[in-house]
Amino acid sequence: MINNIRHKSIYWYNFSIRELTFSIANYLLKFGIILYTMSTFIYSQITWEQLKGPVEIEIKASYILKSGKIFQFTNPYGMYSSTDKGASWQENMKGLEPNSCDALYYFFKVSPFGLIYFHDGCRLYTFDDLNNQWTKINDKCSLMNFCFSSDGSIIIAGNEKNLFTSTDSGRTFIKKAEWWTHSLQLYSFGKDSNIVELSTGASYGRYKFNNNIDTFIEITNGGGGGPLLFEKNSKTLFSFEYWVFKKSIDFGISWDTFFIDNLSRFYCGYASFIQNNNIYLFGGKNYKSNDLGMSWNVDSTYPNLGKFLISEYASYSDKNEIVLNSSNSSALLLPRNLITELVIPIAKPNITKILPIAENNIICYTNDKIYHSLDEGKNWNRIGERYEYILGFSNGDLLKYRTSNFIQYSTDYGLTWNNIKLPKSLRTQFVKITSKDEILIWNYDTNYISSNKGENWTAIPNSVKSYSFKRPSLSSNDIFYVKTDDTIFYSLDYGLTTRFFKADDDYDDYCFLSKNNIFYWLKENFIIDGAELYYSVDLGKTKEKFNFKWPEKLLLIDNEDRIFTSNNNFEIKLEIRSSINNYYDYSTFQGIEPSSRVLVNNIAVDKEGYLYCSVPGQPLYKSIQKTTHANKTIDNSKKIKFKINYLPECITINIPHEYHLNYESITLNDALGNVFHKFEIQENQIIIKREDYLTGIYYLQLKSKNGSNFIQKILIR
Repeated sequence: MINNIRHKSIYWYNFSIRELTFSIANYLLKFGIILYTMSTFIYSQITWEQLKGPVEIEIKASYILKSGKIFQFTNPYGMYSSTDKGASWQENMKGLEPNSCDALYYFFKVSPFGLIYFHDGCRLYTFDDLNNQWTKINDKCSLMNFCFSSDGSIIIAGNEKNLFTSTDSGRTFIKKAEWWTHSLQLYSFGKDSNIVELSTGASYGRYKFNNNIDTFIEITNGGGGGPLLFEKNSKTLFSFEYWVFKKSIDFGISWDTFFIDNLSRFYCGYASFIQNNNIYLFGGKNYKSNDLGMSWNVDSTYPNLGKFLISEYASYSDKNEIVLNSSNSSALLLPRNLITELVIPIAKPNITKILPIAENNIICYTNDKIYHSLDEGKNWNRIGERYEYILGFSNGDLLKYRTSNFIQYSTDYGLTWNNIKLPKSLRTQFVKITSKDEILIWNYDTNYISSNKGENWTAIPNSVKSYSFKRPSLSSNDIFYVKTDDTIFYSLDYGLTTRFFKADDDYDDYCFLSKNNIFYWLKENFIIDGAELYYSVDLGKTKEKFNFKWPEKLLLIDNEDRIFTSNNNFEIKLEIRSSINNYYDYSTFQGIEPSSRVLVNNIAVDKEGYLYCSVPGQPLYKSIQKTTHANKTIDNSKKIKFKINYLPECITINIPHEYHLNYESITLNDALGNVFHKFEIQENQIIIKREDYLTGIYYLQLKSKNGSNFIQKILIR
């Protein structure tokens, strides 16, 4: 069934394409010409099914009260609380309005009187603990941060442009000063002893001001942010800036520098605090001082913060429990215990990248984590963190790397990881897996390639080293390429020799090379309020283009040269074009759960032709139908497919009926071929009980009477 069809007149240029073959021995390009003269215009309906995850919801703000109760605000808009250290969560949405403002700043504050405040980007609420509901007190305040005066009578608040005060508990704010800042920290350490920390990226400064906000005194500048702590009894101010550690007994008029482990500076986390004259400092190591910073010792009271060291917001309970906010996640820090990430088990992820590796084998990137599923999205395991990258080998093994000199591989789907020994003197790093399952590292002056997971490396002089500050790519034909400004450089031998052609200049330098060796690049066009997608079938000698007008969005160009775009305006639709024949397909996103405005972020296609797509705040979607070119079909009749269901207590495997009638043996083996169990098929199904096996990789081997042999890798946890 096709709904809401709108016919469009489409004019296509007829052009030639070629098949590019090359040999690393002679680096020759040979072209064959095929001419397409018929256009294909198809209306089809793609139906989508929602998968089960990944199970994640972004944490935008967290806070722990003195009592130990934890609040967490999420994206999509939601509020949850826990009284058992995050073991269970209850929704606390009563009184909150659906978010209708574009905001970056969400935060909790507690007044000196114990009243809980929450700012959702444009509204200010207080919480009624007795009735378990929120009360809106201001719906016209867009703030970056605020604090309370020491007696609680004044709220001091700020945003990018102004400083405000409120004397009626936040119901109204009066502008007191003007500025311009990218980040903002506010402190109040006593009457007329307030400090604001401003940063524009290029400049940084801290200023002392009184409660009337009519006097500003600069107390430090030129460094960088970091925790600012005040010890009340001695009235000593401690500044742990990026550039220098200092303390002052006259509230910033004069400063004395001090050292920790013979160092005057290193990165210190904002979670650092003072309690009972003890200073707890979080860094690469944790330190403690019980003599007002005169001496410091490495401290084990709290565990290392890891990725949560960069948290800018921290809150504390009466039992010295700490809740940290870092990017899109949060954690609970307990004395003499491990750091525990606070996860709300709700499947509302924001998927940023979809990577189908093999059949039913999917990797999903979110804003902060990487997830892996082996059963078509029914169950997910976290295998990576922010700033990490995961790639897949053809046999299902995984490769993980970071921007630093760190690469690992896994043969058990991310359960365990093995370090790869790297070449020396890596200056920059970009890692890809070639079509032959080789690991390729792009380096500044010398690239490296390994066919045995780092046991041996072959050095290749890099002739495109002057362009290595741009992230290069590797095509499915193992052609190295990168776009810089108005030029596309490519190499047929991993950088040993380089070729190039002139393209079009654009700010994002998007570039893609398909399996048919067609280059694509984008150029913004303000005249049409959109962008132009250029493509070249002959390595830049000639070029054609498609125009995209806002709100059309380019989602994917795949290796079959299909161009996927979506219209995220009032009519949500998916359009599929082809640059190698005059093919056009148009479909709505039927089956996707409706929202206030569906925004399709990503499209990916697997080797079987199934599509995957992501929508903010929703689990992953998969197309029920396979998608192919109009003049192509996919025949899977000769393939035997085993449907694997990972259940809590067992794994069930469905055996196709035609194989059930002709099998000789079905065994479960280890990697060395040792047989653990021989199965009998019951109702076209075999059952593997998890409790009977240790965690690891096993191989299901099926032999038929005609001599066919099939092996399926299975992970048992």
